Amino acid sequence: MTNGDNEAHLRHVSRAMLHGEHCIFPPLDASGHDSEDPIAQSKLDNGDGEWKYVKEILGWLIDGENYTIQLPLEKCQKITSLIKTIVKKPRCHLKKFQVLAGKLQHASYGIPGGAGLFSPIDMAATQAKDNMVIITEHLKAMLLDWHALVNSFKQPPLQFNFYLQTGQTT
Repeated sequence: MTNGDNEAHLRHVSRAMLHGEHCIFPPLDASGHDSEDPIAQSKLDNGDGEWKYVKEILGWLIDGENYTIQLPLEKCQKITSLIKTIVKKPRCHLKKFQVLAGKLQHASYGIPGGAGLFSPIDMAATQAKDNMVIITEHLKAMLLDWHALVNSFKQPPLQFNFYLQTGQTT
């Protein structure tokens, strides 16, 4: 959010963000609503409002000091375990397949061009019969490719600015 670590600067930015949130979602005394304050004191008390270089935001570990993003290890393990379960059988319940598709959709945000990897998943879900998805050899191979990609998220993340600093290209 900011590139300064001076305490006065961080306080100013924090207050500006809280003010901005209250401009969009006015405090209860100003709006007359009987719901809760949009800035939850319990979350602030738990440390969610602290300035840190590494934070989990929308299911991703964001490291602002090293300019990296990483899918948390637990999420990677859940996805790879689900893939292993699904590829072992000739069919899969549509609901379970849709859960996997949602998890892969989230993981794809960390893969440049990741959205383009969904054609076989979408096609398999669309062609489901009696709420069952047929796990063809092509679909199994594609899911195993996803398994390898998600496994690569378990490794320490690469710095986004690495190639800029070294002049190397991919």
